[in-house]
Amino acid sequence: MLKELLRKNRSYRGYDQSVPVTREQMLDMVDCARYAPFSQNYQSFKYVLVHTRAGCDALQPCTGWARGLPDMTLPHPGHCPTGFIVMCYDSTIGPGVDRFWKDVGICAQTILLRATEMGLGGCMIGNFNPEKVRETLELEERFRPVLIIALGKPDETVVLTELKPGESYNYYRDENDVHYVPKRPLEELIIKLTVKEFVSMATPHISAEKGAFAKTVLMPGDPLRAKFIAETYLEDPVLVNNVRGIQGYTGTYKGVPVSVMASGMGIPSMGIYSYELFHFYDVENIIRIGSAGGLSPNLKLRDIVIGMGACTNSNYASQFCLDGSFAPICSYDLLERAVCRGREMGLRMQVGNLLSSDAFYNARPDPNRGWLDMGVLAVEMEAAGLYMNAAKAGKRALAICTISDHIITGEALDAEARQNTFTQMMELALSVAVDIA
Repeated sequence: MLKELLRKNRSYRGYDQSVPVTREQMLDMVDCARYAPFSQNYQSFKYVLVHTRAGCDALQPCTGWARGLPDMTLPHPGHCPTGFIVMCYDSTIGPGVDRFWKDVGICAQTILLRATEMGLGGCMIGNFNPEKVRETLELEERFRPVLIIALGKPDETVVLTELKPGESYNYYRDENDVHYVPKRPLEELIIKLTVKEFVSMATPHISAEKGAFAKTVLMPGDPLRAKFIAETYLEDPVLVNNVRGIQGYTGTYKGVPVSVMASGMGIPSMGIYSYELFHFYDVENIIRIGSAGGLSPNLKLRDIVIGMGACTNSNYASQFCLDGSFAPICSYDLLERAVCRGREMGLRMQVGNLLSSDAFYNARPDPNRGWLDMGVLAVEMEAAGLYMNAAKAGKRALAICTISDHIITGEALDAEARQNTFTQMMELALSVAVDIA
């Protein structure tokens, strides 16, 4: 609720002048500011409430608006504020106004949040002549105006946008007078420390510290399979995560640091863990290793399928707000290395499209026929989400799957055969991890 209130609390520069802001509403806003924290609890601010039309008309010329739009005069005629709160420093309280500038922002933001909650809006105005304002309001000498808050019923559209690399941070308006406000991405605001004592990388899903993961992570779906890989192949494996039973290990394979951690089942789960590894733990490569159901008649049980692309019936890509359909594909570098290593190992493998399905149990009688007709080789549940996250993060990803059952013929491996066959897939992924080190 607070986050939504903060998003609605914009700097409005156009108002519906038919909607007044009452003195009672302003008193309520200031009462909220009264509860805000204040340096050493001096509470040195006093407030002038301007709510009459004549008072607003007299104060409006004292204010300057939208320095970022020098060729535009705002507010437009007939769209001026219907109320002002003038924050003043009382020089008889405290050691001087310079001590309290941070408190100006705290109190002003509190007032505006309450105004937003009331269905109103406002704008902090620092561009004014304090002496002219004092003269207009006939204030005593001890009161120094420090900020003017314009108030009213917003009568314009303000849109928040994500600031992209190379773009200007300046706000702007389009031909329809829609006001756009670019916001820097969250990651740009965070200073990343490298001093061990100050770094804790724990997320809601991963408890590992900074540097706990290698640059390459193998990701089976099953936590017990992650444990098997760590104990079977890695030297000196260390358990670095076990939140919710999603086991993650880091060790070395042929002298190269490698991590292995489960992804859980489905794109939402893979989406969480791959995102956090890419963005919070500086992982560069994720290789998914798991089972798949065969579709192609040319596939046999125990065959390995490497996903060059991953079709999906998931809506995961909608979050990226693209004007079209994104085609999730793997890293060609990882793909090429896997194919070369697989040939050297004499593996029976095919390269092509996977289907990452959201449904394991599908209510439709033959949901895979169309995908088969499009040449999709096999069905699994995670690769598309992994490929999309890697693309967005500028990282590398690959899915290597073993055919554990065939959807068309009904054939399936038993548990023992799956374990023996899956080791080939694991060794292929580990050889790629060594190659890219």
